Amino acid sequence: MDISLKNKSDISGSHWIEFNVSGTTTDYTHWADSSKYLDEYAYNFYTDIFEKASSNFNYYGDTKLDKEELVKLKQEIEHRIKTFDDLHSLPDIIEFSKQTSYALNLTQDIEETYYKQNGEQNKMIVDLKKLGSDLSHLLDTCIKQGKTLWVLGL
Repeated sequence: MDISLKNKSDISGSHWIEFNVSGTTTDYTHWADSSKYLDEYAYNFYTDIFEKASSNFNYYGDTKLDKEELVKLKQEIEHRIKTFDDLHSLPDIIEFSKQTSYALNLTQDIEETYYKQNGEQNKMIVDLKKLGSDLSHLLDTCIKQGKTLWVLGL
């Protein structure tokens, strides 16, 4: 599991969530060079708040977020970042992952992949907060520039 937004040139395979700003309110270019990409497992730490922000949320398809939804989502992400301050251990992270609506397979991935690769739970918490900050910045840019954000699921 990689907990960071990636450029298209930094990814391979197809299990990525795409944050696409290449299009209009009616159309977009899938796998755009200008998009940011996120590992599906990392996305699961935030999926529930994307679902709250948009009544048209589609985990496996495309979700268009308008300005009102972007503002709501940005607020939810900032709140989530603060929630991560309450996590202090691997059991805390695992318990939190069980509470998010799409995190069914995260426990094994957290224990076997991320924790073993990085060796400390504090790095995971720092990375989750950084991801939230990066997502918030992306949303802020869309809001200020009047861009439509398409979130393209698996």
